[in-house]
Amino acid sequence: MAFFEPARPAPFGALTVYRMVDLLDQVRMTYNERKLAKATERSLSRLSDRELDDIGLHRGTIEQVSGAIAHR
Repeated sequence: MAFFEPARPAPFGALTVYRMVDLLDQVRMTYNERKLAKATERSLSRLSDRELDDIGLHRGTIEQVSGAIAHR
């Protein structure tokens, strides 16, 4: 004999807690992505023009590269 349990509603406030946790997680991820982008920009800025040319970049594209990391 199969046992069937009807779906129960979520406890009061569970959806609000979920949304708050999700919002905090999004803020944390955005912060980490910006931190990584800034570190990438700093590292690439320290390279010489020759080193940048070796990896196919120019001084003017450093901001674009680091910005692409933040928006992936």
